[in-house]
Amino acid sequence: DDIKFIGPRAVAISLGTDETAVQVSEVDDASNPPFDGWPVSADADDGAIVNYRNAGKARSCVALGKFFVVFSDDGYFAFTIDQLDVAGTVQKVEVVQDYRTDFGGARGALSTPLGVFYFNEGGLWQLVQVGQTQVPYSRQQRLTSVLLSDEYFDDATSGDADLVYDEKQKLILLTYAQGSDVNNKVLAYKKSEEIEALFEIEGWTLNRFAQYNKKIYACSSVDGKIFECFKGYTDDDLAISCEYTQELPLNTLWAKHSLLEFHNKGFLSIDSTIDVNFDIYDRDGAPIPSKKVNRWTAQRNDNESDGWGTASFGKSSWGGDFDLSSMVESFDGCAPKISNAQRIIVRYVSEVQEPHIINWFRAKIKDKAPIRVRKME
Repeated sequence: DDIKFIGPRAVAISLGTDETAVQVSEVDDASNPPFDGWPVSADADDGAIVNYRNAGKARSCVALGKFFVVFSDDGYFAFTIDQLDVAGTVQKVEVVQDYRTDFGGARGALSTPLGVFYFNEGGLWQLVQVGQTQVPYSRQQRLTSVLLSDEYFDDATSGDADLVYDEKQKLILLTYAQGSDVNNKVLAYKKSEEIEALFEIEGWTLNRFAQYNKKIYACSSVDGKIFECFKGYTDDDLAISCEYTQELPLNTLWAKHSLLEFHNKGFLSIDSTIDVNFDIYDRDGAPIPSKKVNRWTAQRNDNESDGWGTASFGKSSWGGDFDLSSMVESFDGCAPKISNAQRIIVRYVSEVQEPHIINWFRAKIKDKAPIRVRKME
């Protein structure tokens, strides 16, 4: 069903004779056409066939160190191709490191500098080391989407899922289907030394990702149109709506708090408007969205200067390179004066066709007396 190129070998995934197997080509000898030989024998440079019938149909194969890791519908298996000296003759042997039966993985498993990422109905996973069949708990993996609810991936299907790694922005992008016959969801995972976050990109129906010259391309699962992602500041000349939400850390969840001051710093286009919403939970634990809303706009136009401060996540912003020539550095704040909040959430909302960057924000919060409620009977 698919072919993956790993080092000097090609890997055919899900064979016509055995859908649970993968076949590895002979070692590329630099002649053209490449990967045109698929002999299976004990010779050192020949290929191999490896399968795991209990895992079901093989979907993808990636490299993790020296291992070939094959993800199937109902599990995964990992193997190496080693060489042995048998009475002076170098021979090849396939060494299976691990067989596992679990949720399995989608076709788009991806090898990155952060490890192997794969997707199944349990979520987005990161695998940094394969395990050993005879050693329980030796598999080193983590659920990167653990912050999402258990119901987040209900009705999700991974049959056409695909992943891509954006080296420039340090992003893992995942496209999959949820309650749909075609891919209609895009989830992004951001990991760096300063930040680990998940966010959704809505309105994209993508069947495949591709990467060329460090640029990310995507093919529509509806009409087959190909897009270059993250180019410009509009989506087919439409404004891009964006929302960033973060709860402010408080000392306790059983006391009242007051939000006295709030400051933020970034780069805004002259016509940018960003609404800074403050959502709270009151002393009874009831949510009150948009308790206060303040609007952040550029106050001046002097973008030739570097301006005040340079602190940021990443290079110049959350997410990488931006052209600052059309933006002005802005440091602004407000006094929301919200009292008696149990929890406080800041929510940036914008729907503009101009670029903007949020570098950082800070809040001045005063802790007050414990909440006294006597309603339990």
